[in-house]
Amino acid sequence: MMGLRAAASLVFTAFFTFPILSQTSGKLSDFPDKPPQFIFLYEELEALTGERKYVDMITVDAKGGFTLPIWPTKGERVVVLESPPWAWRAVINPKSSDKLLLHHPQNGPTKPRGVPARYSYSSDESSLSIYEEFKKTVDELDYLSAYDRMAQSGAVKGATMLVNNKYLDSLDAVFHSKFTSVIEQELIENSPFYTDLVMALNWKWRRDNGEQSADLRESWVSQGGMENGRSLYELLKSPGWVQSWAEVHFDWFEEDRKELNTFVLEGNVEAIAKLLGCSIDQAQLAMWWWDLNAPSQMTSRWWARFHSTEIGKMRSRSSEELFTSKNFPDRMWTTPSKDIVRVDELYGKWTAILVVKHESMSSQREWRAFRSISETIGIKRDDIRFVILCIDGDEKKWQNVLRSRENTSEVVRWVGTDARWMNGLDINTVPQVIVVTPALDIYNYAAPMPSLGLRKYLEILPK
Repeated sequence: MMGLRAAASLVFTAFFTFPILSQTSGKLSDFPDKPPQFIFLYEELEALTGERKYVDMITVDAKGGFTLPIWPTKGERVVVLESPPWAWRAVINPKSSDKLLLHHPQNGPTKPRGVPARYSYSSDESSLSIYEEFKKTVDELDYLSAYDRMAQSGAVKGATMLVNNKYLDSLDAVFHSKFTSVIEQELIENSPFYTDLVMALNWKWRRDNGEQSADLRESWVSQGGMENGRSLYELLKSPGWVQSWAEVHFDWFEEDRKELNTFVLEGNVEAIAKLLGCSIDQAQLAMWWWDLNAPSQMTSRWWARFHSTEIGKMRSRSSEELFTSKNFPDRMWTTPSKDIVRVDELYGKWTAILVVKHESMSSQREWRAFRSISETIGIKRDDIRFVILCIDGDEKKWQNVLRSRENTSEVVRWVGTDARWMNGLDINTVPQVIVVTPALDIYNYAAPMPSLGLRKYLEILPK
């Protein structure tokens, strides 16, 4: 059960601090040196798994200012703005005139990409500030009630007699008073996404306060599932709605498993919809949630049957970010002579790519081992080429990487901190080894390090 709750919380923690930003303007702030020349814009397609698609590369001026594109449809949407290693998540609201300030963190990055960074607004009054104040209050109330809730749950034998129910009731009254005040504020009412986020805190509080799953689901149905005229596919774009749904339904499949197993084996989606008091599409969403949290042969068989439904297609949608033989060959990178060439130069042989950065000592160490493998593996394999890929963000560091070559025959390429490359090759550490097939499919995004078995790995690649 704790694992399920952690999964539900993951959806929430990933999104609860989304800002509302102006539709058109923003600024990179507090960068110690020059701000990056570009940031990369992605739109989130659904909030359950965070699936997203690339939208545009946004030019940043010398002062850090940038302009976002005008979206073809109205309404709020979740976007991700990336300048590796930093990433800012936001809800775009075309009705807001606030300028978004994307701040450079004070601490260094812990990984090459996707490191959350702080943001703020050009004005103090916003849906975000109201929401964050409420979230802070809820966190304080959770802290104050933690001991009594644990005792009340029976987690500690004999502790139920020590529960101070009057104290818990007083905290509950404080929560509901604050919740009512926040949900009725105009800035929240005018933002469906922030209304959903506030409601998510309400559902979480009720569950943490001991309300049973069946009662939560009954209340959810009586409130119309927080739909407010939105389709399921619009609702899935709202992080707060997804978190609310997860808080209410996160353990639904653990109740009366014998009956549920019968429904699943029969493919009886109507019976599941009736059980949950929801639409057929939301019943498919419930099965998706089940498969995410407790995958089994039974859930696999369900999706083998329902893979062609809208939710089934959404569930099986492959990420457009990862490189494949369809989108990798047309990518461009820079040679030591500053020529910009296509990746299809790799076609026809296996390729081992070592991702490096100049100031990484481990990159230098692994490069030496990588070089040794490249010089001696030809005795067993003459169909493998070796490439060094530099992901440093400025040309000075790129030149320093070039100076690390022992001879000019070493193939070295540069892509800078391009988020499309970082995401496409799923770069999560530096150094990292990626193996590419002769047809330019990614065979392995994280092959063994040169010092930890890469030679043997490459020697047994298919011929």
